[in-house]
Amino acid sequence: MQVGADHIDVVLDRTAVPAPTGWRAEGSGTAWVKDELEPIIEGGPECFSTPLLVAIGSPDDAGQLHLDLEAEGLLTLAGDEEAVEGLVRSWLTELATTPLAENLQIHVVGDAVPDDLMLYDRVQHFDTWDGVLTDLRARSQQTSDLLTANNWLSTFAARGAGSDHDALAPLVITGAPPADPSDLRALHEGGLGAVAVVVMGGDEVAGTEVLCEGEKLRIPSIGLECTAQSLSAEATEALVALVNEDEDLSEDAKQLSLLVDTPSTPERSLRRLGPYEDPDHQVLVRLLGNIAVIGGNRPLPGKHAAVVAYIALHGQATPGALIDAVWSGINNPNRRKRLANIVSECRSALGAQHLPQAADGIYRAGPGLMTDTELFNRRVAYAATQAPADAAVTLQGALDLVEDVVFTYQRADQQSFSWIDLDNLQVTWGQKVASVAEALADLYLEAGDTSSAITAGNTALAVLPANTKLTEQLMRSHHAAGDRLAVQRVYLAHLAALEALDFDAPEESTAELHDRLVG
Repeated sequence: MQVGADHIDVVLDRTAVPAPTGWRAEGSGTAWVKDELEPIIEGGPECFSTPLLVAIGSPDDAGQLHLDLEAEGLLTLAGDEEAVEGLVRSWLTELATTPLAENLQIHVVGDAVPDDLMLYDRVQHFDTWDGVLTDLRARSQQTSDLLTANNWLSTFAARGAGSDHDALAPLVITGAPPADPSDLRALHEGGLGAVAVVVMGGDEVAGTEVLCEGEKLRIPSIGLECTAQSLSAEATEALVALVNEDEDLSEDAKQLSLLVDTPSTPERSLRRLGPYEDPDHQVLVRLLGNIAVIGGNRPLPGKHAAVVAYIALHGQATPGALIDAVWSGINNPNRRKRLANIVSECRSALGAQHLPQAADGIYRAGPGLMTDTELFNRRVAYAATQAPADAAVTLQGALDLVEDVVFTYQRADQQSFSWIDLDNLQVTWGQKVASVAEALADLYLEAGDTSSAITAGNTALAVLPANTKLTEQLMRSHHAAGDRLAVQRVYLAHLAALEALDFDAPEESTAELHDRLVG
């Protein structure tokens, strides 16, 4: 099978006409083709007809090559040992993680299969072939009886008819070759049913031979040659850790999630009595610094994080608005389908309660999904109702949310976050942060706490180094502390920041303040 962006080609081992509805036959019926011109048929069976379909070729302009291991039944992988292991890693990783066959099992015999694949839940290890062959005989007979009773020609036809009988549960057996491969050949000739046996190496070829030679893969019996789909040991280890939610992999996310671990509150309204408390939330979208989604079961890559950030910041969004924001300037007919897939993957990573199903066609943020900008606004609003000493504590909490230059993203993700520049969010929120920092410094100075005022000013200037008001505030704070040398350092740093932005001179008020405080 070859799967491309606009077509699916299925090459058959014998003529089969007519092609199924929605497909067309080519090559006198030895191939079925579905392309953009063919209709999509609704209401098919829920089960997947080819659960043991695996990638054999790396993607290219024409698409990616796949092979149905179940249709082959018995295969022998020969050639370079390293290349064979890379192919096996790819196949078993694909089979161990596919959502299209929840009852799929993988049996590994001997020690030929790389150890890093043994950590998948679907993989079971056997020392010898004895018990495996006994089980295989029983499975083959049960599947044969089911097909005969229902007049189905194959397991493919049985699943196509909608059957999910236990005898159709897919199984892959792989490992070192048995001492006598004749038993495997006999079972293969009689029909293995829903089973594929992949032998790694050996002196004799059993079933279909697959030759792995460096980066090339060849199947001589059908004259196929391609660049092999392969996985390295390092890539496999990372995938196993991701699938099994390895604790080491998400340690950074766990540490960050501690910062938003707050007492549970049933509502999201502001409290007016006592110290401020954040509303209860489980997932935090960080925007006041490097953009990240904290609290899911795995990190989200750039475009996924952009989708979640946009929804969380706006509260809700239509598919059209998300497409315009995250795929700005790209005219691709597959954007809507890609968006649906990304939202589904984000929902899996974060939890359905945080990205509910869009029943009315609008994506919404759940009550436990919040942005640090919302927390910032809430803390500032609450501080306005408090006495000066308590307000300083709450405003400091707001400023503590600012980790770096606000709304920062990787250059590689610029396209996904173009909406930040269009909405001028960096400037808007930079000014808001500066205003809060200035107000907080005033509160500290009024209370005679010059040290905290200086800390607040330094925090904000690290994010907005060229801000005039913050610079003047920090200069006054250092002067109040009696440190004229620090006043001079702040002023010189401000000049350097302006020069980096191609500004010739500071504001007149800043220069006058410097002269008065230092001179």
